[in-house]
Amino acid sequence: MDAGTNDPGRGMRQGPERGGLGPAPLLKRKREISEGPPFWSDLPGLFAYPLRKSGAVKLLLSSLFFAVVFGLLKGFNMLGIGGLLFGGILAFGFLGYIVSFFLAVVRRTIESDPDPPEWPEFSAFADHAAQFASLLLLGFVPLLLPVGAATWAAVKVGGFAAVAIPLLAAMPGLFYLPMAVLVYAVGGSVAEALNPVLVFHSIARCLGPYVLAVPFVYAILAVFLGFLFLSQLVPFAWILFYAVSFYFTMLIFRLLGLFYLQCQVRLGWYEGP
Repeated sequence: MDAGTNDPGRGMRQGPERGGLGPAPLLKRKREISEGPPFWSDLPGLFAYPLRKSGAVKLLLSSLFFAVVFGLLKGFNMLGIGGLLFGGILAFGFLGYIVSFFLAVVRRTIESDPDPPEWPEFSAFADHAAQFASLLLLGFVPLLLPVGAATWAAVKVGGFAAVAIPLLAAMPGLFYLPMAVLVYAVGGSVAEALNPVLVFHSIARCLGPYVLAVPFVYAILAVFLGFLFLSQLVPFAWILFYAVSFYFTMLIFRLLGLFYLQCQVRLGWYEGP
């Protein structure tokens, strides 16, 4: 489908080359694109995705690595304000490193690559931190900001409204957020992801599949949070904390990539070949 000269999504930049981390300049596609199968057509394959290519071993090794890293970073808290600040900066960078991996899941998926990406290079540490900051901003502006404002207003009202108003305020943001994350993962621009015209226009272009994808995303998230709650009751479950966290988060980002493949023609984010 031709995006059209007045299409809010037409100016969206092409995502990075496979394995890259930053946004690439606007490029014309060198091949025709076609819509892929529905994202729900291979759910067993979706849940097996993080385990492909020795994925289970990689998840366990990554879990041990980050358990050690973040355990050591907690030690900076005992070194005063300077140590706390330095440890916080390092933690922010490592969280960004993890975010870069999840964004790479989307980018590999939209290139029809069936296998998970490798962990990115450590050298672009500042870029990793910037991507984590971008996702925090994506969560804050459409979701946390209105919920916070609604909660402040609801507390003054009291009663049932103190619960109902923040929940109602969260609904638009929860609906907006998956598409915004996909816009950022594909285009690499937080400004585009925070552009409500582009995001809601994209949702409208692929409304049916999106209405199905959003509950899938939050159902996976709910199962993940339920596991975390139950893990508090099991001794030594913290050993698997990062492995399970990575597994479920990879499912969500893989699902976003599959949704994009299904709707890439209708979304019209790229110029033609």
